[in-house]
Amino acid sequence: MSKTIKKVLKILKHIGVILILFILLIQFFLWTSIGQTLIAQQATKLLGNKLNTVVSIGKIDISFFKFIRLEQLYVEDLNQDTLFYIENLSTEIDQWHFKNDSFKLELGVVQIENPTYYLHQQNGDSITNLTKVFQSLFSNDTSSSSLNLEIISSQISINDGVFVWDNENYEELDFGISWDHIGLKKINGDITNFEMINDSFNAQINHLSGIEKSGFWVNNFAGNAIFSTTTTQVENLKITTPHSKISGDLLYEYDSIASYAEFIDQVYMRYELDTSVVSFTDIAYFAPPLQGMDYKITVFGKERGPVNDMKFQDIFLSYGSSTVLNGRIFISGLPNIESTSFNCRIKQLKSNHQDLATIKTYPFTEGKTIAIPNFLKNAGDIFFNGNFSGFYNNFVTYGTFQSDNGKVSTDLKLAQEDSGTIFYD
Repeated sequence: MSKTIKKVLKILKHIGVILILFILLIQFFLWTSIGQTLIAQQATKLLGNKLNTVVSIGKIDISFFKFIRLEQLYVEDLNQDTLFYIENLSTEIDQWHFKNDSFKLELGVVQIENPTYYLHQQNGDSITNLTKVFQSLFSNDTSSSSLNLEIISSQISINDGVFVWDNENYEELDFGISWDHIGLKKINGDITNFEMINDSFNAQINHLSGIEKSGFWVNNFAGNAIFSTTTTQVENLKITTPHSKISGDLLYEYDSIASYAEFIDQVYMRYELDTSVVSFTDIAYFAPPLQGMDYKITVFGKERGPVNDMKFQDIFLSYGSSTVLNGRIFISGLPNIESTSFNCRIKQLKSNHQDLATIKTYPFTEGKTIAIPNFLKNAGDIFFNGNFSGFYNNFVTYGTFQSDNGKVSTDLKLAQEDSGTIFYD
């Protein structure tokens, strides 16, 4: 009997050793990239079934449950087109908390290689391909509670990204940025102190660059940024393009994110510009009727209002070889230049025939310039202070003119014919 018990105990001992080895083998397998990838692939397959689409991952590597690396993360929309793709993503999880209806995730450095995001809305639809995918995930959720999400990262690095937003319900512009047909490529970014709470975030943008399919190119965008569903704010803003160099602060206010689709009249802008060089070549991408204007101006001052009703206070600008302007300028009616009115209080305006002769007439793409009255051709530097109101080709001005020909107080009306000839009285 005792021998039998000993044999049983010996067998149990061997079984115990085998179980321990088996458990260790499984744990070791889970620590390997192969094991983690196999589990991740099954998990993404289950998620894809839940979303009624394809979700796949090429490889995953988790080290000590802290360092994570993903390769070839792919999500399709319901039309079997790419919704989201990341070639490589690596990060470090510092800590995470989940309690009641709140989830907080703290990350170290996040590196994202070749991210691609295609946001699309078909003709006749009121929702995007992204919303359609996630509708299936939450369609059976009848709870009224919502998750409070907070994500923090010390640094986010983006390399060679692509973002596309295509809304078939709106036509695409022949020139300029179409806010319903955006195509950004070569997106590179360096972002620190990133914090996202639900649908708002703030971060220090050290570098952000990219090319829009319209041809608008940003070499560098930097600043301390805050974004929410009603506000976009960037302090210590620095923007560099091939044509412009801008610095200052900006604040955009709007009713909802949807207001960006009607940027010209639904986004209220506030600018505090430090000395900046601004090219109308860049401005034309946002106000297409200005296409063909290639002037560069140096400017500083304040601006308030949407694009179609801008108010410049204490503005200073210089242009060409001699032109300087200082004062208050209200511009209403953009982007339709033909119906755009100007109301200006000029403290100081200085120009000369050489600069005035470069001012183009609309349409600016034709390259025609205004015809300068003969009495201005030999006037040297021309100085003016007073008021100006009307349109670019039909206006009234009253104030004081001074030039080499003398000084005169005037109440002058100028009008331009289709031929470009200017009449005045």
